[in-house]
Amino acid sequence: MVASHVETVYFFTSHSAAGAESFAKVASAAPGVQWRLFQIGSAKERSQFEAHQHHPSVLISFLNPYIIPSTLLTQAAGRAFNVHPALPGYPGRDPQHFAFYDGATSTGATLHRMSDRVDAGEIIDVREQSMDRAQGVMSFVEEAERLAIELLLEHLPAILANTVTPQTKRRWRDGKRTTRQQFIEMCLLDSSMNTGEIHRRIDAFFNPSFRSITMDYHGHRFLYDPVSEKES
Repeated sequence: MVASHVETVYFFTSHSAAGAESFAKVASAAPGVQWRLFQIGSAKERSQFEAHQHHPSVLISFLNPYIIPSTLLTQAAGRAFNVHPALPGYPGRDPQHFAFYDGATSTGATLHRMSDRVDAGEIIDVREQSMDRAQGVMSFVEEAERLAIELLLEHLPAILANTVTPQTKRRWRDGKRTTRQQFIEMCLLDSSMNTGEIHRRIDAFFNPSFRSITMDYHGHRFLYDPVSEKES
């Protein structure tokens, strides 16, 4: 399964449980590879990583918030891959939230080669799953993560053997690359918004892991709390 010429695979992911679980699965699937795990979330972690010299054979990015330097992409010589936890129509940060806001009825994951631009490289394959919107936006996020690891494991042998070929003709949606700043802006409610827009934003952008929805009113910032809403 593992090509003998592959020496070192850098695996970039988040500090989340899903990130750790994904690394355990790929490392177990290819035990003959020299894996190196990097979870870079803070400025300190970024500085520490970039202060050292690196010589990867292959780069894999999975649920990874860190933007990998172009020097490393160059070293990988076309063998740098990212699994984007969304369909190609939603490149960028927090894609499932924006997709849900737009009325999406499916979720998915996209495996692609990495380039200097985030979520812009050649698409290798896509997984898509129809969803029940009544289950909420976090069900879209969780299913996308499940599809992402499934997609990566399917193509891992080819990635390590350097025999990856595109399995789809799907392309990225131009002009739709979202940012974390845009996510923050969508989480900020305004008293001038109508009831429909307020509920639409709460449904799409509220994340129970942190208080993402806020409202500024007369110099004060209020946090949306769904528990209090149910109790009132």
